[in-house]
Amino acid sequence: MTLATLEKATIPQLTGAFNAAFAGYFAPLQLTEEQVARKIELGEINRELSAGAWSGEQLVGFIWHGQHDDNGRRRAYNTGTGVVPAFRGQGLTRQMYQHLEPILQENGFVECWLEVIEENAPARRAYRATGFEEIRHLRCFHGTIQPAPRIAEVRPLPRPDWPVLTNLWSWTPSWQNAAHTIENAWEDLAAVGLYEYDTLLAYAVFNPATGRVPQFAVHPEQRRRGLGRQLFGYIQEQTSQELAVINVDGSAAGTLRFLETLGMENHINQYEMCWDLAVNQ
Repeated sequence: MTLATLEKATIPQLTGAFNAAFAGYFAPLQLTEEQVARKIELGEINRELSAGAWSGEQLVGFIWHGQHDDNGRRRAYNTGTGVVPAFRGQGLTRQMYQHLEPILQENGFVECWLEVIEENAPARRAYRATGFEEIRHLRCFHGTIQPAPRIAEVRPLPRPDWPVLTNLWSWTPSWQNAAHTIENAWEDLAAVGLYEYDTLLAYAVFNPATGRVPQFAVHPEQRRRGLGRQLFGYIQEQTSQELAVINVDGSAAGTLRFLETLGMENHINQYEMCWDLAVNQ
């Protein structure tokens, strides 16, 4: 078995390994070569900071990393880890992280973050053995939303004004839904706000092609008026897909109650985990 970063891995190799690893996953997932290439383009896969396990010419395990500098702290984010079924049980995830640890440290990274599905006990054990700690519980929802009465004016948001939008938050989004991730993928997304006169009452960012809603919020003083229901009803009209909201903070009781009231199903839960890379330096 050979461990190496992924600079020389081809798009077909990356795609084939991912699809083999995730074919029988808790939430089966398959990617096209175009989607993998797009992830590289968006910075979701930095091949110099990602690792692979090779059996001869076959890529049988991988860890994909993106990166972001947050207030001077350089953070890596695991955008995908997988091992093809025939090579599981050999500790490859931990070995790949042992290979990556000095590379990440030498490049100034102080933390590595990821999410892992709650039921995936083997992966959670492997991450804990590497040095990851569970930070918070995240819940994921999906469902088809019914139309709702119009309460406020809907306006497109041409570009997020983050100081304004973050004032509406009651909890902080995970990496996949964070402001920097949305900025990187902006051409694939749409955003709308609900207004009374020129006052922003609520907003949402969504992907019309997939139905994913990475961010939404209602001003704290405007909640329980039906604005959230109007917002989700509008988004549903813009896509043929059911809507999906992933990684809601498990302690955000109001948001969880709202999504359940909409009729969305909590189908998967995850743990957000962090590895402090400075511990062993």
